[in-house]
Amino acid sequence: MKHSIFSKVTRNSLTALAFTLAGALPVSALAADYTLKLSMPTINDMQFEWSQMFKEELEAASENRIEVQIYPANQLGPIASVIEGLQLGSIEATITPAEFYVGVDKRYQAPAVPGLFTSMEDAREKLDAPEARDALLAVGVDKGLRGIAAVVYGPQVVISRMKTDNIAGLAAQKIRVLSSETEIGTINSLGASAVPMPLNEVPAALQQGALDGASTVLDVFISLKSYDVAPTAVPTELWYTISLATVSDIWFQSLPEDLQQAVLASAQSAEERMFARQLERQATNNALWTENGGVIVELSDEEQAKAQESAAVVAETFLSANPDIRELYDLIKGSN
Repeated sequence: MKHSIFSKVTRNSLTALAFTLAGALPVSALAADYTLKLSMPTINDMQFEWSQMFKEELEAASENRIEVQIYPANQLGPIASVIEGLQLGSIEATITPAEFYVGVDKRYQAPAVPGLFTSMEDAREKLDAPEARDALLAVGVDKGLRGIAAVVYGPQVVISRMKTDNIAGLAAQKIRVLSSETEIGTINSLGASAVPMPLNEVPAALQQGALDGASTVLDVFISLKSYDVAPTAVPTELWYTISLATVSDIWFQSLPEDLQQAVLASAQSAEERMFARQLERQATNNALWTENGGVIVELSDEEQAKAQESAAVVAETFLSANPDIRELYDLIKGSN
């Protein structure tokens, strides 16, 4: 009898203690209802910083019902595998330049077509127009990718191992590019040889001389400390890189409506915060490049205009052959 009473008292005490401890724990210490694994190919750049902002926003908005886990520098695998993971529902989210989604839908090339944007501010204004934004983020929905943010990464820059003080100096150089047709065509139109290559292979290729240079945004080259091996930066600015954050539509549809709205609102809020921050990063990056021995070439108006003319020919040829991409391009371009 005593044992029975003791057991009952003990059970009641332990139950009360458990509830007391649970109440004392911070919400973040309790298990989340959902996990969002967020992958990106880079680290210590705009994409990484946006991810941190998104995590902060979403965990607060969802009251920690969604836990965001950030995996930079291809920790979850190469970009193509991550995108496939989103389509299958095994990975929840990624952020990467729009061109990397081209294997899912060719229209993802539209943001990088030369002539679409003239400045960081122009890009942000055009992408903020509701019709253009909705159309771009919806491109991959029927193939399992739901866009949640379009983040302005920056203008295109070419870095080179060789000294040059103009665009003509890039002729005959092997330049790494993303896989979009217009980027390949534009670099080739400058007299260089475009070489599509994953970012993680670029540092070794530059070190070994397999590449003479590379094309992307300065933010990436700063994070890779590329000034040590390819110190010449040529800011051709023929197109702007737009990073798209997407989530697995399988995962998104598994969420209750209030959490779906939290994901969308948090992504857009982080996008807005990141734009102001990226303008600051641009100025800092220019200073960091030169402080570390790099050189930023100042192009004349004449050679910049000549390069833009070459890029415009590439863009028009490409858009004429791809009316579905032109439709999205024209929508974004005319949105402001």
